[in-house]
Amino acid sequence: MNKCKGILRCLAGSNVLGLFLWDVHGNITEANDAFLNMVGYTREELLSGRLRSRDMTPEEYRRLDEKGLRDLAETGVCAPFEKEYVRKDGSRVPILFGAIMLEGSQHSGISFVLDLTNRDKVQKALSESEAQREAILEASFDCIITIDHEGKILEFNPAAENTFGYRRSEVIGEEMAERIIPPASRERHWAGIRHALATGEGKVLGRRIEITAMRADGSEFPAELKMTRLFLKGPPAFTGFIRDISERKWIEQERHRLSFQERIARTETEEARRHMAFLSEAGTLLASSLDYETTLAGIARLAVPYLADGCVIDILEENQTLRRLAVAAADPAKEALGRKLFHRDPSDLNGQHPIRRALQIGKSIFLPEITDEMLVSVAWDDEHLKIARSLGLKSAILAPLRVGERTLGAISFVLIDSGRRYRTADLELAENLARQAGAALQNARRCRGSWKEIRAHKRSKDRL
Repeated sequence: MNKCKGILRCLAGSNVLGLFLWDVHGNITEANDAFLNMVGYTREELLSGRLRSRDMTPEEYRRLDEKGLRDLAETGVCAPFEKEYVRKDGSRVPILFGAIMLEGSQHSGISFVLDLTNRDKVQKALSESEAQREAILEASFDCIITIDHEGKILEFNPAAENTFGYRRSEVIGEEMAERIIPPASRERHWAGIRHALATGEGKVLGRRIEITAMRADGSEFPAELKMTRLFLKGPPAFTGFIRDISERKWIEQERHRLSFQERIARTETEEARRHMAFLSEAGTLLASSLDYETTLAGIARLAVPYLADGCVIDILEENQTLRRLAVAAADPAKEALGRKLFHRDPSDLNGQHPIRRALQIGKSIFLPEITDEMLVSVAWDDEHLKIARSLGLKSAILAPLRVGERTLGAISFVLIDSGRRYRTADLELAENLARQAGAALQNARRCRGSWKEIRAHKRSKDRL
């Protein structure tokens, strides 16, 4: 803002260059004497609030004005162009018109008007205004780089020096692409320049786009570019307005990261709440009866479909033989196939079968993806393999029913056609359920043993 005030003070006393301030409604809110003399209005008429640049612009120049307004909105700068104003007395005055937005404002700006009636005066005024042009370049926070039709740098403002790490004297006359365009993007840059020269159009001209730029030390950074073509005598030139958007990109990425973490946290919290409710319901079921065959069959049903598409529970009897206690599936047809698959004595399971391995090592077997090779390795025979394949097993967890150092059986969870696959969080839930079921099974067996002892003691006592 201090720089803008300095520019205003510099321009206010000019007796050749007209200057006026305007607001978002297009009203001229302040003007120097040079401008008022140029258009023939008095300061009293200015203060009345009735002066508007648009009202003094002939219809044929309105499109140029609209383009200038778009440039101001997009880049904060309206490049100078020629037009006419209609004076108060109805006569016309040819002018050179330019404008910039005031720093920190989206709704007000300053316009510069040069009377082209006397070209000698114009040349003198242009010379006098060179320092003013330099002040505008100095005040800009955006990098302003102008190149000729060969891509060589004609202008390199202080913001560009600070951003790219070059002194102006180092780059004037040098190819811009070699200085600020990464090697991987240079051919595309030259193709765009050639197309713009040949057709007067281009994908980047007049549009704000994001590019990757390169500093003097070779480091790259994201930038925003607005490129305009300058129609000068001779070959055309191009001015680019470039802004380092590294901080903005970082803020966007950080916002996305935090948003993603928040969604994950909400999902995990909700999942944990559902898991706790599931385990609580399982605990209530297991505590409802000492008839462990009934309660464990209920656990198999409870696990489907919350934790599995199919559930099988095998228990080790006192003589260490394996007995299948329960089979449950979400699809009755799949459940029937599952019972057929396991109709043989589970004690026949070979040592490679995941259930047998879980019993032997006392740890869970986690199979996030079941392959056909796995099915072949554990099948009893061709018929058994055919049934296993028809079930369409996709993923499995086999958790031992373990209490302390003792393994009492195993509970198997499988996913078939729900589209899910087991994750580590599912393994933790399955093991928690298996621990609850193992503890309930041991407690029921102990109580059953105690009852047998009591009844035997009573019978002995009765015989006596």
